[in-house]
Amino acid sequence: MLLTVVLVVFLFFVVTKKGGGKSVPNAWQSLVELIYDFVLNLVNEQIGGLSGNVKQKFFPRISVTFTFSLFRNPQGMTWASFF
Repeated sequence: MLLTVVLVVFLFFVVTKKGGGKSVPNAWQSLVELIYDFVLNLVNEQIGGLSGNVKQKFFPRISVTFTFSLFRNPQGMTWASFF
């Protein structure tokens, strides 16, 4: 679990540092934006009847859960996870 947290923090650090104020995002920033938009649309579709304030309350929790699961599942399938 610690490895996943370190990997995600490192990935977000690399993605945000390499942008440097450019107007055109690089490939990593596009990937993060794609994940962000996917989760945002998922939240809007699933709890669409509620107000925007409630959606903003649940979006960070759902996005962290989704991102953690996205990075944790492939890591669990590697051979190093047994050690």
